[in-house]
Amino acid sequence: MIFGILSFDLKDAIDIILVALLLFYLYRLMRASSSSNIFTGVLIFIIVWILVSQVFKMRLLGSILDRLINVGALALIVLFQEEIRHFFSTIGTQRASLILRWFRRHNDDNTMHRKRSCRSSWLA
Repeated sequence: MIFGILSFDLKDAIDIILVALLLFYLYRLMRASSSSNIFTGVLIFIIVWILVSQVFKMRLLGSILDRLINVGALALIVLFQEEIRHFFSTIGTQRASLILRWFRRHNDDNTMHRKRSCRSSWLA
């Protein structure tokens, strides 16, 4: 507990690290594509939405922006479809290669153990 008000656990640190990694990969993806201007505009819109609805407590404008955010989420998926596909493809490829290497390593260890067992039983 920090200053008797805030609590910070290992779970919070992991949460911050995962969000930082997600933002880093998102930044790399946006930098590699031509959609960085659109992404910047979306971030500015989200910041304005948070200021209007949470900080200044403007109900009417906040509710209008809430509706735009709901529709905008679907529009963003359509707009960034190619980048989202590339992002998941990259994650899947990296994860699949790690899993395959792990299985190969364990399979090679088991194969070597079986060969040694066969040799020892054959020599005995």
